[in-house]
Amino acid sequence: MSIGILRGPTPWDLAGVGADRPIITAADVPDATAAFVADPFGVSVDDRWFLFFEFMNRASGKGEIGVAESADLRDWNVRGTALCESFHLSYPAVYVIGGEFWMIPETWEAKQVRLYRAVDFPMRWTLEQVLIDGVPGTDPTLFRTSTGGWSMLLCGADGAHNSTLWRYDAPDIRGPWTRVEDPLISDRPDQARPGGHCFVEDGVTYRLGQDCSRHYGESLSSYPLTVPWTEGGRVVVSAAGRGWRARGGHHADLHRMPEGDVLAFVDGER
Repeated sequence: MSIGILRGPTPWDLAGVGADRPIITAADVPDATAAFVADPFGVSVDDRWFLFFEFMNRASGKGEIGVAESADLRDWNVRGTALCESFHLSYPAVYVIGGEFWMIPETWEAKQVRLYRAVDFPMRWTLEQVLIDGVPGTDPTLFRTSTGGWSMLLCGADGAHNSTLWRYDAPDIRGPWTRVEDPLISDRPDQARPGGHCFVEDGVTYRLGQDCSRHYGESLSSYPLTVPWTEGGRVVVSAAGRGWRARGGHHADLHRMPEGDVLAFVDGER
């Protein structure tokens, strides 16, 4: 898998811009031999972009978190490894809250959801606390509630990594986090697993759900955060049929740009 940029007027019209070549590949990781890169999350700071992503370290057989930097979204400098643990890491969701940078990566192999804080952004992170313990969930994804608190979407908290979506609520990002009793979605590998930050378009908050019904991460659709949770899906990313996104992609990080269009950091599989 590789990472690239798509742009369009809306999240559902990311037509082909930038589809000819990726911006980051496994060969660009400077301090490890990587098998692939995936799960990009971008943060804009002082007119520069920082892109956090998973790379699979061939030596350890585990995912680690890399970071790249760009001033123009065209030329990228992959600076190296930002976070490494003894267990698999992926999905480095970064949040800017209270003037600080926070990361909640996927740490299902540790059976935890962990909160990291940047001590020297973007390269040094420290474990702030364990938010949820004893749960092997995938792709934890936060969004603000209407009351000012937080909700977390977590796939596979029951071991069904691609087909069950659970919700946890907390008054603060540090917790305490309480699981809503029943899953939001059950037995739906076509949409349950998150695939990037939630986003707001025309006043409506949407979640992103992967289609894993035929193979892992074939495409990605958006769903409004309304009941029922399984309805209203619209495709955001799908297989391009050729090039570095020929087989599809399972992640998008969407940003509304000052020019008015939507920029999406996406991954793609050949």
